[in-house]
Amino acid sequence: MAYGLRWIAKERTVDSYIFVNEKGERVGTSTKATDFDARTRPWFKEAVAKKKTTITDPYIFSTTGLPGVTVSTPFFSKSEIAGVVAADISLDTISKFLTSQSISANSLSIIYDSSGTVIASSVQKDMFKKINNKIELNNISTLSSNLPAYVTALHTINPDPLIIFKHPETGTEYLAVFSSMPEEFEKKWTLLAITPMDDFKGEFKRNNSIILAFGLLLIFTQILLIYLFARKISSPLEIITNSIQNLIDFKNPETKQVQTNIYELSSLASAVKKLSTTITAFTSYIPKDLVNDLLSTGKPIEIGGESRYLTILFTDLKDFSSLSESTPSRELLRRVSLYFEVITQAIKEESGTVDKFIGDAVMAFWGAPLLDNHHAYHASVAAIKAQKRMEQLNARLVSEGKPPLYVRIGIHSDAVLVGNIGSLERLSYTVMGDGVNIASRLEGVNKEYGTQICGSHSLFKEAGERLWMRPIDQITVKGRKSDLIIYEILGTRDGSEETQPSEIQKQICVLSDIAFGFYSRKNFSAAEDAYLNILKIRSDTVADVMIKKCREMLLPAMPVASSS
Repeated sequence: MAYGLRWIAKERTVDSYIFVNEKGERVGTSTKATDFDARTRPWFKEAVAKKKTTITDPYIFSTTGLPGVTVSTPFFSKSEIAGVVAADISLDTISKFLTSQSISANSLSIIYDSSGTVIASSVQKDMFKKINNKIELNNISTLSSNLPAYVTALHTINPDPLIIFKHPETGTEYLAVFSSMPEEFEKKWTLLAITPMDDFKGEFKRNNSIILAFGLLLIFTQILLIYLFARKISSPLEIITNSIQNLIDFKNPETKQVQTNIYELSSLASAVKKLSTTITAFTSYIPKDLVNDLLSTGKPIEIGGESRYLTILFTDLKDFSSLSESTPSRELLRRVSLYFEVITQAIKEESGTVDKFIGDAVMAFWGAPLLDNHHAYHASVAAIKAQKRMEQLNARLVSEGKPPLYVRIGIHSDAVLVGNIGSLERLSYTVMGDGVNIASRLEGVNKEYGTQICGSHSLFKEAGERLWMRPIDQITVKGRKSDLIIYEILGTRDGSEETQPSEIQKQICVLSDIAFGFYSRKNFSAAEDAYLNILKIRSDTVADVMIKKCREMLLPAMPVASSS
């Protein structure tokens, strides 16, 4: 883009131009004879007569041969007019600005006067036409689109500044916004913006777009006088607005620096930056997704809870105490952080809530704060993903000459208390109840049976038809009167490449169903044979443990000693 600076010698015989680029550097000059006298021009006379800023009607510039307007304002010396400052603005420039500020890709913006003459249009070809080498401005009724003519006709009937209407031919719904120039401009110009309603996705975006449209209208009414000044203000405001929106959405802060000499904007930018730093630090301790979910419920954050049927998950590392003793603290922290990253990412992908980290343990739950009708399945999928990805992490650690990390997971579905628990000074969104204790104990059960993911019978009832689960045993859990059937989760039945089990695992799952069926019916001999069939396929700790139990049950009962 280049700019031309024009001046005319006092004797009015020489017309000189200096052309400069955006940096103010001279790129060319031009000089020619002229009889031009600015004092005879209408814009000069009008500014002098009215003693204020004026704007002309569109006319053809003698210098470029293109239509435009002139904005002029007098300047004074000792209360007397000393001269007039004027700026020529081509209608093409205004049209390009309308195009750059379009509400959406499919929107149309035009400025027209009381007679319907088009002053500017976001569609460049609608600006003007040439007839016999003479430039004539278009009328609103002769544009390439019949939408402006149609909606302005509606506007004469209904002078509402905001009109929602349907195209009479296509049935497409549009939003039209009308805005008149301020009276001080003394020009009966109107800005019309038309946008398809389909461009607004959802009520929230629709409201934002309408607000944006009104914001643009306000900007357009000032465009002819304060465009350059508005850019100096709008640029830092845009950065600050993006920063605030990122804070609301818990996204990464805006990286652009606000550069402005306006004290209020500089102070606001500094405050937003400090707020961003504070929230970034805060969200390192509180999960972003949890805060968003809590806010999306629309309920106030206060102490209290409710009973809800959820699925709780616990993870732990095998032999972590030994690992802690033999590994330097920094290296231990790095490895445990890799493990936490794998677990939390799997939980996040399945819409779970990470409750807390307890040493090397992770506690999470599904079904709160947002309802999840498939909480048991999602928790199981997260566990399977975590177990598979830990295998990949272990392969990397072994390649580095470091010992692997084996994770054990317990999952249970139950009715528990969930909510904001704690004191007025510090709250924790967590779950409490017997179901939490059972999930924790199931994680520990893995050690006895050599399994990695142990689930309860209630979990099996919730999601068993969608998972490959094999029964392990019927155990007694401390604090519960009834026994609990436990299962090993091997994979999903949906065909997902990451979470589906191997063919051998599927076969073992089927054989385990048969063996445990015999065991639960106290047919210990048949159960032993069935578990031995599993060992023919591969070594299996569950089969070893259950064979031992079957043989113990088959031993003859010791006679009870009697006294005479």
